[in-house]
Amino acid sequence: MSCHTALHSGYHHQVLRSWQQTNTSITADNLIYPLFITDDDDTVQEITSMPGQSRYGVNTLKNALEPLVAKGLKTVLIFGVPSKLPKDDAGSSADSSNTPAIIATRKLREWFPSLMVACDVCLCPYTSHGHCAPSILRKMKALDNDARLKDLDRDVQEGADILMVKPGLAYLDVVKMVKTKYPNHPLAIYQVSGEYAMLYHGAKAGAFNLKTTLLEVLTSMRRAGADIIISYYTPDLLDWLKE
Repeated sequence: MSCHTALHSGYHHQVLRSWQQTNTSITADNLIYPLFITDDDDTVQEITSMPGQSRYGVNTLKNALEPLVAKGLKTVLIFGVPSKLPKDDAGSSADSSNTPAIIATRKLREWFPSLMVACDVCLCPYTSHGHCAPSILRKMKALDNDARLKDLDRDVQEGADILMVKPGLAYLDVVKMVKTKYPNHPLAIYQVSGEYAMLYHGAKAGAFNLKTTLLEVLTSMRRAGADIIISYYTPDLLDWLKE
């Protein structure tokens, strides 16, 4: 049986099953909270370009997440930020059992058994040059949607369970295009750091109300076809969704 005819494997968890349901509501099930984990185990490092966000060491992660899980947090996305592991052109340390992402994942499964944990598998943090594939990097004057859809075709044929568009707000047309072509695949949007900062500073300057504007932005993402929203605003949203 070829991969593109195989049933999805992502049904064992309640959150994964909820991603198969198409509507425009926003609930805790739709949200993923991205977390940056360092190998300085006892640290909480503020991210100055993203007010309100921090990098966490493994020993500070539990206290940071306990109140969020109590409020209904269902899924986190782990990014490892190693500083002590050796780096080389190939990112060889990425599969080490001592990466902060691997250590954090084990701890999270122990502390929060019902929490779903996703991990970023990009090699950038583990390479000496800071890129995944420097030999094929090139500038594009315009987004080639046809080429990107061919990439998606390949991903689906290789058995991808979930598709993602990143960044989010500027590419809602692509979100719609992808969802139309693959309606049975859960589709994620990553509301990236620039989108987070844009909304934060706009609201702080008094240009708009953060809650009202953010909910409108996220609803537009859901209308375009996103089933999953990866957002740094997840802690705020967990509070607002209960109001």
